[in-house]
Amino acid sequence: MNNYICNRCGESCGKYNHVCEENKKEKFALTFDEPPALVFVQERGSNKVKVFQDGKELHGVRSIDINASVGEVTTHNVEYITGHTDMK
Repeated sequence: MNNYICNRCGESCGKYNHVCEENKKEKFALTFDEPPALVFVQERGSNKVKVFQDGKELHGVRSIDINASVGEVTTHNVEYITGHTDMK
């Protein structure tokens, strides 16, 4: 594998796997003492969605309806894409 020199930071790197320190994004993390019952995450400016139920990621989610009010039990309905619910 050839080594390349980054034009911005001068670091020796592979052709496609280098990210300059100045271009790295700060990571965002939520931590809980126990797995939350339901977490819905949508990336900013994207249609990429992740849904976690009881601490496990749900796969093949097409849509989710979440009914939540302060002081009441939260309920939700999940619609799955047939054939896409296996974890890989």
